[in-house]
Amino acid sequence: MQVRDVMTKNPSCCLTSETIEAPKAIMLSRNIGFLPVLDVKTGREVIGVITDRDVLLRASAKGGGRDRTLVAECMTRHPVCCDETDSVEYAAQRMEESQVRRLPVLDSKGQLSGVISIGDLIRHDALKAGQLRDLLSAVSAHSSLTLRAPEVLAAR
Repeated sequence: MQVRDVMTKNPSCCLTSETIEAPKAIMLSRNIGFLPVLDVKTGREVIGVITDRDVLLRASAKGGGRDRTLVAECMTRHPVCCDETDSVEYAAQRMEESQVRRLPVLDSKGQLSGVISIGDLIRHDALKAGQLRDLLSAVSAHSSLTLRAPEVLAAR
């Protein structure tokens, strides 16, 4: 089974130039916690992702006027992606290795065509039980990476 068979097509997204109020509103209205971030200059090229956690932690770490914080300041750059022609097993492997629950999906031109999530894999019964268990275990494991406010890092 290929990623294109189970992915969410035409996902919501935001631009680097927007304030974080834009992804907050989209996430709230659509009950989602993840958005691909597109470069305002190129249109559909994914240059990052932003999660509800990014908005909460990174924007808060910047202090004050969170509503003026740009998506570009809070997003995760160079996200792990997959292609719509990849197998669902490969996408799951990418999620597992990177400890992420969702991946932007790219078309043959390298542009955003969808998002695949663990929920998509479950809904479409795309993985064997053991594969799903391993994936959930891997993405739920505590990472050695921690997100710290810039002022905390500077003080070290």
